[in-house]
Amino acid sequence: MDKSAESKSANELGVRLLSASILILLLVLVLIYGDITGVKVITLLASGFCFYEYFNMAFKDESYLNFKWIGAGTGVFLVFVNMTAESEYFYGAVTVSLLVLFIFYLYQAAQRAEIYFEELATTVLGILYITFFMGCFPLVRNLTHGLHWVFLMLIISWGSDLGGYALGKLMGTKKLLEIISPNKTIEGALGGILLSVVAVLLYRFSFFLELRPVEGVFLAVVGSLCAQCGDLFESFLKRHFHAKDSSSLIPGHGGMLDCIDSVFFVAPFLYVYVNYLWR
Repeated sequence: MDKSAESKSANELGVRLLSASILILLLVLVLIYGDITGVKVITLLASGFCFYEYFNMAFKDESYLNFKWIGAGTGVFLVFVNMTAESEYFYGAVTVSLLVLFIFYLYQAAQRAEIYFEELATTVLGILYITFFMGCFPLVRNLTHGLHWVFLMLIISWGSDLGGYALGKLMGTKKLLEIISPNKTIEGALGGILLSVVAVLLYRFSFFLELRPVEGVFLAVVGSLCAQCGDLFESFLKRHFHAKDSSSLIPGHGGMLDCIDSVFFVAPFLYVYVNYLWR
């Protein structure tokens, strides 16, 4: 590698580290001092960015502007209702939202003389993907020892990302799922699991003694696998939409979806385990 390439790589790494450090510091402060309200505000804001990015990737052409905004608007509305209302109201909101979407697509078919079935399926997938997975974030915070579980959720997700990136770069040779993500390797996947286990155990012995070590290892291993599946699923979407990143919102990291895709799959796993299986 020549000096200019090395300098560029170092600058990119510096930008990634700086933006990540600022975001993590702000997030930790909100989580500690903002209680459940802070988590809900963060979830709603992040959802807005995620919906914007998803529908921006899905509907690039200007002629699809109405498709983009009705999808994003419906999604943000459902996230808001999910966090602020009782479950029966959320069911009603989902039903009404689907009714509105179906009528909208019938109207588009009548106006443009075209059946937009794939566009409808893409819209419903995006709404389900972001609304229900992000809706688990406040649920995790509401659990007993909720703040610890939220921190573990983030530690598992980002530990898995960092471990996978580091070990994959150092010694990754065997491709994991090349058709979806050409740079992911089996060695990187193992590195993600390893760092998640170490990070969770460090957190357990430092702050969360109520968690048994064997449970910590179990949650780290399964959680890391979930995190990697979440990352792969977003790569699956980007490959389909022919996008490198979901957006350029966060310097050095891409979009909001790129930063929290792994958390999407960890949150429901952690919530179900703790709510139904943890003593």
